[in-house]
Amino acid sequence: MRLSVDTFAVSHAMGDVQALKAIKNAGFDCCDFSFWTFGEDKIGDNDSYAMWAKELRRLMDSIGLICNQAHAPFTITRQDYNPDMADKKYRELVRSMECAAILGAPYIVVHAVGKETDGGHEFDLHFYKDLEKWCEKFRIKVAVENIYIEDPKTGKKFSRLCSSKQQSALVRELGTDHFTALVDLGHAAILGIRPEDYLLGMDASLISGLHVHDTDFREDLHVPPYHADHNWDAIMKALAEIGYKGDLSMELCSYLHRFDRDVLPDALTFAAKIGRHLI
Repeated sequence: MRLSVDTFAVSHAMGDVQALKAIKNAGFDCCDFSFWTFGEDKIGDNDSYAMWAKELRRLMDSIGLICNQAHAPFTITRQDYNPDMADKKYRELVRSMECAAILGAPYIVVHAVGKETDGGHEFDLHFYKDLEKWCEKFRIKVAVENIYIEDPKTGKKFSRLCSSKQQSALVRELGTDHFTALVDLGHAAILGIRPEDYLLGMDASLISGLHVHDTDFREDLHVPPYHADHNWDAIMKALAEIGYKGDLSMELCSYLHRFDRDVLPDALTFAAKIGRHLI
């Protein structure tokens, strides 16, 4: 099992090149490359986006860092969904898939955009199926993540593809040639499902990856394991019990974002030590 961490906060603090070097130097094998921080300066209206990705791939190859997964922008909503390359948000999504493939990622997380209250399942099927042609073109899979919806007025969180049954059913209906599942442990927890129970309800053959982070079962904290209330012994036993074959990919954006650039490498090293312990 390889160890990975998301690039979001590190790239924000250091820039892409120094971020990838810092992640490698901290002891991670891989990175979960985030495309949801960059916008048009990298993949939107900048036609040199592929060259940028190729330069990063050459750097990663030279330092021995693997891109084991990626995360697409999640700016598209059902209301503004427009599957046309002339649409900025859709163009960013497609280009993130292309760049992720250039970086070597076998799959990229793309958030669902439907809502359960208005026929969201059928809409998501249509939304994801539209991406099949890009999966084939770029030779990459789309990972369906268990997510939730938060009411902006009340802060109340609602289930959205956040049960093992829902997530598995959607991936099976989409087909595993172009789609896979990614389980976010924190998203399960804040909707009242113990992460270990969520994992035990999954078929490991459907899961390619994880978002590993800790929560207080109330907020999406994105802090390292042992910093909140998850039972990490139970979680790791559940992964072993279902026969999970993927990597341990930590998503620590909120935690790493707290540190100044000079301290950030130490925070990464500490997080990597926790990850190795779990493995």
